Order: sequence, then structure tokens, then C-alpha cells
Amino acid sequence: MLDRFAYQNNISADRQKEVLLARFQRAPSQRRDLDPPQPPHEGDKTSLLQASVLQNEDLGTGLELRIRPAYFDFLSKTVGTAPYSELSMADTRVLIRDSEIYLRQLEAVRVTALNTNVSGAPGAKRYAWRVRLGLQDRDLACDGCLVGYAEGGFGRGYQIQDGLAVYGLASAQLEVGDDAFSTLQAKAIAGAVWTTDTLGVHLEGAFVNGIDDTDQSKFIGKGELRFGGGKDWEFGAGVRYDEAAEGF
Repeated sequence: MLDRFAYQNNISADRQKEVLLARFQRAPSQRRDLDPPQPPHEGDKTSLLQASVLQNEDLGTGLELRIRPAYFDFLSKTVGTAPYSELSMADTRVLIRDSEIYLRQLEAVRVTALNTNVSGAPGAKRYAWRVRLGLQDRDLACDGCLVGYAEGGFGRGYQIQDGLAVYGLASAQLEVGDDAFSTLQAKAIAGAVWTTDTLGVHLEGAFVNGIDDTDQSKFIGKGELRFGGGKDWEFGAGVRYDEAAEGF
């Protein structure tokens, strides 16, 4: 085992044995105590209730109500979970505009793992991936234009420094419904996540190209900021673009 470890890490076996013997000879009081991990219950709660005032450049002002029963996204305090990851279920958004009520999104499941190799272990892979499934408006220029979608993507994620990660994904999306942009789509996605104890920023942009007979293309993007000091509340702001720009 020592010989194989030494070979993989370009260290001679004799030198590896010397280091291990010296390590075992140290008194217990000289060893560095590791800080205990933060318990999961000190992170954000697993459910989310959110109200946002929207300003859409084409459709005007509206009120969006969002409820996500479980679990977390990039900007949640991910105590006890994998860093730079998302796992949400039944993420639902309802829009009230011009005295009308619309279902804007019902995302049954969303899972993203950037796998940024935080440990730095030699040979560890950094393959990122994403899966999404649900209903959503075709774009931000149309209320009540729901389509069904299923998306799967694969790529890479990198931690630049503590709290900051960037990623890129190539994904394919199936979209069905009378208002579908394109039945089958290819996406090239790039994004960044930056978090501190009280602040979180998530930026993501994607070029989308229809690969069936419509052969359409467009750019979509979003930026979100969250700040707050507790696990029971927080404030946020952001902007989205998909055929129309929208602030919230």
C-alpha cells in the first residue's frame, strides 16, 4: 500500500516511511485538533416561502409567490450538505398580474452538483451535472404559456477560492406543449456562485439552440443576490432575461 501511494504521488517509499515514523513519534499534545463540523440544524431550514415584486419590461408589474417545500439551492446555507449543489423538490411559483393569477412554474425536481473537488485529493474528478423536470412558462414575455420540460446536463466545476466557484455545462432539454420554444434544445451554460456567511450571489447564462425542425436560438440569463443574518429570513434581489428582461 505504501509503495503504491508513494508511486502515485511521486514520493519515494523510504521517504514515505520516514514521514510516517516521525508522525507516530509525536506526542498527542503536539497534534492539531480539528474543529468539529457545524451541525446541519444550524443551516437554513429546508422549506422556502418567498414573495417578490416583479417589473417586466413587456408585461409590467406583478407579484410572484414562491413555495419550495424541500430542500436547498446554491444560495442556501448548505451546512451538512455538499457545497455548490442544489436539491429542490416541488418548487412552485404563482404570478399575480392585472388581477389574473397564473401558475408560472412547478419544478418537480432540480438537482445540480458542481463537484468542485474541494478536498483537493489527487486524481479526484470534477464532473458537474444537472437534472431538471417540471412545468414552466415558455419565457418571460408570456404569462400562462406553460410547457413541460425535462433537462439533463454534464460539465465541469471549479472552486476558485473559498466561497467562490465557477462552472460550465452542456445540456439537452425536451420541451412539450403548444407554446414550446422548440421540442428538443441544446444548451451551453456558464455560471458562478459566490457565498459568505451573510451574502450569496448566483450568476448563470445560457445559449439555447433548437435542434429539431424549428432551429431557433436565444440567450437566457439570470443573476440573484441574497443577504440576511438568520436561518428564518433573508432578503434578495435579482434580474432575469428570457425574451424579456425582468427585475425582482
